Amino acid sequence: MSTTLQKPVVLVTAADLAPQALDMLTRFDIVFAGKQPSEDDIVALCERHKPVAIIVRYGKINSRIMDAAENLQVISKHGSGIDVIDQAAAAERGIAVRAAVGANAAAVSEHAWALILACAKSVPQLDARMRDGHWDKSTHT
Repeated sequence: MSTTLQKPVVLVTAADLAPQALDMLTRFDIVFAGKQPSEDDIVALCERHKPVAIIVRYGKINSRIMDAAENLQVISKHGSGIDVIDQAAAAERGIAVRAAVGANAAAVSEHAWALILACAKSVPQLDARMRDGHWDKSTHT
């Protein structure tokens, strides 16, 4: 009679993770909550799989979710903002809260530059004028 050792579970509140992240988590079973899971979805998955960790990509993590995950040790935000995690509830339960600072730094900096250039070249205003039937090519360089 053989016994199979179960790997600890990491719950991801999304439908996927980058292959590089999955390579780092080979010691764990990964459970994906799907695209934009509801609180009820996450609670049900926590009750069923008893994750030791939650990687938050979408949704909020509150005390109800934490209570449903009796083995939970850490909640990590995929990104820098941890405001979607009830930090007081986590502290009361001895659950660590972490953020993957810099995880989307390239996308944030690209977006910032796109907004700077849009403002510098009046893109929103010119777009609105064009949609209203005006073509300002001769007055805007």
